[in-house]
Amino acid sequence: MLKRFQQATWKVVNLVNSPRKAQKITRSAVASRVIFDQYLDAVKIMDARHFCAGSLSELSMRVGGGKFMINPAGIPFSLVDKESLIFPGIEKISQDMAADLPRHADWHQMIYMHTNAAAVLLCQPQNLMVVAVKNTKPSPGILKDADDLIGQLIIVPQEKFVEENIKEETGMRLVPSVGILLWGQTLAQLIDRVEILERVCAISILND
Repeated sequence: MLKRFQQATWKVVNLVNSPRKAQKITRSAVASRVIFDQYLDAVKIMDARHFCAGSLSELSMRVGGGKFMINPAGIPFSLVDKESLIFPGIEKISQDMAADLPRHADWHQMIYMHTNAAAVLLCQPQNLMVVAVKNTKPSPGILKDADDLIGQLIIVPQEKFVEENIKEETGMRLVPSVGILLWGQTLAQLIDRVEILERVCAISILND
């Protein structure tokens, strides 16, 4: 009888202290439902418009408690949901979490540490990546209203992507063979920039 009581007690304790329950508490503490909805809506848009190369794309948002919210490694954007999201610290990423993070999570961390950006996006739009292979930016003059945006785009080799490159509150880095990295205040702003650059590249390729 005593043994059965002990087993039942341990089941209750394990349920209360389960990692899943702890993760849910963490999620509720650092991010509101609105933030989750914004994030997941952006993920759906990026996936639907084919701006993502499977699980190689990364999207993060600054949340409360000195953390940022980011998609896990190895999961395509189409399968990302609320329960799969990870919450690393901006100042320090714990070692037990590092293995689950996407490859360039340190870039996100770096941007949040050195700017007031609220969102960071790394993706691989098809036409933009074709242009990036040539180690060049999209051609100006194709869409004149896009020329200013093209002028803000900076090409940076992956091995030279260091803290010194992160100075502005809103920025774009084209990293050949990796993707385009953007950061700013809203996900809508970042997606709009990707759409414009991708359209310019598509027209440029057709004209070649």
